[in-house]
Amino acid sequence: MSKGSSGKKRVVNILMKRDSMTREEASSLVDDVMNMVYDAVACGDDAEEIWMSELGLEPDYLMDLLI
Repeated sequence: MSKGSSGKKRVVNILMKRDSMTREEASSLVDDVMNMVYDAVACGDDAEEIWMSELGLEPDYLMDLLI
C-alpha cells in the first residue's frame, strides 16, 4: 500500500467519524476534492486553501495524499 492510499484511508475514516458519512460518500468527496486540488495546482492557485475549505482538515492530511 502506498503512502497516498493510506493517507486517503485516514482522511476517509476521519470524515466518516466526524461527519457521519458512509465510506463511499467520504471516499467520493476526497476524490472530488483531490481533483479540485490538482486543478488548482495546474492553475497556480492555493491548493491548501481549497483542501481546508472543502474538507475542514489541516494541509498535513493533503500532504499525506500527495506524497
